[in-house]
Amino acid sequence: MKNKQHLFSIVVSLLLLNMFSIKESFSESSDSCVSSAATPMPKWVDLGYAYNKKGYRYGFGIARFDSNKTKQKLLDEAALYARQDIASGIETKVISDINISIDQISTLNIDSVNKNIKTRTKSSSNISLPGLSIYKSWQDNKSCDVYVQIRVKDAIVRIYTEKLKAENFFKEALNTKKSISDRTFLIKEAIKIAESYKFSQLQKSLSSAQSLRKYRRELDKLNQIKNKQKNAFVIINNTKDKNDAALDILRKEFMSSIDGLYEIQSNCDSITDCMKSINETEAKYAVIIVLNMHLKKISGIWSGELNADLSYWDVIKNQNIISTADIKANVINRHKSKITLDKSLIKLIKINQNNLKGFMDKVKS
Repeated sequence: MKNKQHLFSIVVSLLLLNMFSIKESFSESSDSCVSSAATPMPKWVDLGYAYNKKGYRYGFGIARFDSNKTKQKLLDEAALYARQDIASGIETKVISDINISIDQISTLNIDSVNKNIKTRTKSSSNISLPGLSIYKSWQDNKSCDVYVQIRVKDAIVRIYTEKLKAENFFKEALNTKKSISDRTFLIKEAIKIAESYKFSQLQKSLSSAQSLRKYRRELDKLNQIKNKQKNAFVIINNTKDKNDAALDILRKEFMSSIDGLYEIQSNCDSITDCMKSINETEAKYAVIIVLNMHLKKISGIWSGELNADLSYWDVIKNQNIISTADIKANVINRHKSKITLDKSLIKLIKINQNNLKGFMDKVKS
């Protein structure tokens, strides 16, 4: 019996020794959950993301306990989540405000300006508010999870929001696929914002004066282009192949040959509709190309005839000045899928060089 008791005491001693050694080892390798007197959960932790106080924007973050991380690493992780919490609210506001601006200018034929802004802003998951330090922190005595709260004044958030909007407008204004009118509008929106807010109040940010210089330089460039551009350019793709990139070879052919030619982004499917869109620009003349593809199968072979109708218009008078309908090319293949718009356009341009040059010479004369 005594031997059993003695054996039992040895086992208990070993277990206790093992527990103390583990604790000692943990304490040496990590300070992520240091024993301390239990403190009640603060109100701000209990409310979490719902915490609110007038005049400030709050961000809330939680870092789940990980014995491989120091307490500082847990604090940094929770702080990162708290900053992202604030940033997500800014993203939503920027998207909303930009969409409102777009709706307000729909009468200027730029109501589609700009789905890319929304896409870019939504993808900005790494929006950062520089200089935001931890406002409050607390570690749960039982779970060892770390909670962090970050706060920033509403006034600073407002300035940051407006600056982000201005930069998004500016980036979209650099998109050369947009019309000069659309790009000019976007730059003016950015300028309007920079004139109304002091960006210098943000840490690590260009001042409003510096941003204005950048925006106005771009506006000057656009105004110079606008003064030179007189000819609008529209491609009406009435084929079933809607690969817009395939049209690049046609764009290059015309825009490299005719000075002052700029493309109007429009979803019109007829010359009449396109002229309505062109009339809302400052173009005096317009080059319009209408593409049609006719497919047919003969003796097991597919034939695709691409037709390009070219016309040159006086926009103010709404009058057709030059037109030609003799531009076409035929592509043959056993497989229907092999008859594509890009292959057809390559052949059309190659075999119709004289007709195309004749049309463009008349436009330039």
